[in-house]
Amino acid sequence: MGYEKELPKTAYELIGPVSTLGQLAGGFIGGRIADSLGRKAALALGTSLTLLSTSLLVWAPSVDVLIAARVVQGMAIGLLMLGFQVYTAEVASKAERGLLSGASLVSGNTLAAVAAATALALTYTDGNWGWRLSLAVSYVPSLVLLVLVLPFVPETPRYYFQQGRKREARRAMLRFHGTNDGRLPAEPEAEFKAMIAAVTETEIHSKSDNNNGNNVGWSGFVNTRNARLRTFCALTSQLIWPWAGQSVWTYYFGRVYRYAGITE
Repeated sequence: MGYEKELPKTAYELIGPVSTLGQLAGGFIGGRIADSLGRKAALALGTSLTLLSTSLLVWAPSVDVLIAARVVQGMAIGLLMLGFQVYTAEVASKAERGLLSGASLVSGNTLAAVAAATALALTYTDGNWGWRLSLAVSYVPSLVLLVLVLPFVPETPRYYFQQGRKREARRAMLRFHGTNDGRLPAEPEAEFKAMIAAVTETEIHSKSDNNNGNNVGWSGFVNTRNARLRTFCALTSQLIWPWAGQSVWTYYFGRVYRYAGITE
């Protein structure tokens, strides 16, 4: 990297997993941003933090800057993961929601494979610029999303309606599911009305809780049996992949190889 002599073993091992702390923060603030400022705002902030972290990583004159950049990079990942999941689920029709969500994951992993191949090729370069250049490649998709995609796509119909922007909600629904002559087919129309009914009912219950002095903040995740079931499903669905071994191979592969007797 160019400063291996000043790199303690503990610092070396922190460079990888420290991004998880950033992802935790990104997940917490991402939900608030997506609800208050919009799903596109969460994606835009995540992309901006990706550009910032990439700049810090490419520059990285010291280990401390490298670790700080990884935290910022983790925040970006948390925001982007949350943002694209919510956006995709809300713009997809009921029939294609699972397929479209899966397609977005497939495209992400495909690009991750391309990025890994690029990084592998650059490891064979001499000098201290190869790994920095492999990181700088992420400028390209980040700028594409921030400059060429997000400004030209609408917010989700659900977000618009939650903000009281009913006409814009209708226009967004037409852009995503309308016909060429500006009509909304029967099935998307039914889904749009169901979304309006669900949002309206949620708002009515929220106002009732506020009027009764009930706390509808974090306690809303556990204050009823149904809420606890939703929270349980949401949390347990995320418990498997972190323990599938990927983190070990990503962050501690050097130590694993050494303990396995692989030294060359």
